Amino acid sequence: MELSVRRVVGYVPVTVLGIAWVSGVLAAEGIRFHDVFEFEGLLWLLNPFTYTVNMLFHADWGHYAGNMRLWLPWGSS
Repeated sequence: MELSVRRVVGYVPVTVLGIAWVSGVLAAEGIRFHDVFEFEGLLWLLNPFTYTVNMLFHADWGHYAGNMRLWLPWGSS
């Protein structure tokens, strides 16, 4: 059985690929969470939006690559 990118991607949901693509673009451009959103105390920490949108941002390319090694297989199961 031949293993190709096209065959593997066929099993990954579109939402998982979309999140991987958006966060990859943000990581490649060097855009971080604090560049886009202001951090405002305890109320901001309790907001679920903070944790949801935070998964799109990464500290650097190595951080992104490490997260994608976990996100793509676990997001597909």
